[in-house]
Amino acid sequence: MAPFIGYTDDVATTHPDIAIAIDRGGTFCDVTAKIEGPDDIIFKLLSEDPNNYTDAPSEAIRRVLEIASGQPIPVGAKLDSSRIGFKDIYLIGDQTRPKIFTLQVEKAHALHEKVVKIDERATIEDYDLNPFPMDKKADLVDPDLVHTQSGEITRVLKRVNTEEVQKNLQSLLDEGYSSIAVAFMHSFIYPEHEKIVASIAKEVGFEYVTISSDTSPAIKFLRRSNSVCSEAYLFPFIRRYVESFESHFEKLPQRAEFMCSDGGLKQSQKFKGNEALLSGPAGGVVGIGKSCFDEN
Repeated sequence: MAPFIGYTDDVATTHPDIAIAIDRGGTFCDVTAKIEGPDDIIFKLLSEDPNNYTDAPSEAIRRVLEIASGQPIPVGAKLDSSRIGFKDIYLIGDQTRPKIFTLQVEKAHALHEKVVKIDERATIEDYDLNPFPMDKKADLVDPDLVHTQSGEITRVLKRVNTEEVQKNLQSLLDEGYSSIAVAFMHSFIYPEHEKIVASIAKEVGFEYVTISSDTSPAIKFLRRSNSVCSEAYLFPFIRRYVESFESHFEKLPQRAEFMCSDGGLKQSQKFKGNEALLSGPAGGVVGIGKSCFDEN
């Protein structure tokens, strides 16, 4: 289900709760909308219909809001969401059920203690099945379009409000937090917004700042959020341990490396929290492999 998405104040006042579920397939886009009072709205659109709309899901939402409000909403009008971000995604998770027949499911506790929403958004402008693909090598005239390192073109829909970010981060710092994790929707391909927030956090005075585009630059937002939260949770402990170890040397050894979860070695200054999670078992496997290896 999508969160309530509104277009005008009249829609929000008349129908305070509109739940829209969309299943976009290769050919059709199926839509179900539940509105308090009237019957459910059910219809389908072509997933690709460039002569009438550029994006089927947003067009479906526009039509639902038009029905709900009784007011015409122009095709291509900007839809304004009444909720910012995905604050609860880490808690909600996905449909994974390790023990499917367990009657009493106990979810693991979240590693983070508080979530602050940042009003920002960037998205990929082009897509593989676009019947009118963009020329990715052409010069970009629109200031909101940006070439990424991967060669994609990204559109910045909402830039970071630095004053608001600074205010929120200062509030967290005043509450006693010293380590924060930052994860934005499309930062795997456009990490600039995360870097802006990280820079402000360091200026404000946070000792440990972790961003998902550095920790796990992967397309899956939930997994990236999990990774950056665990990194932000573990990183302070790892850094304190490394710094304690190094404090016993007047001059550090030429090579001071730590075992990582993948069985490799990492310089002490670059050693991070997630890399230490399975370093013990990994070290055991490497040790057995070395001790049991027989050239003959």
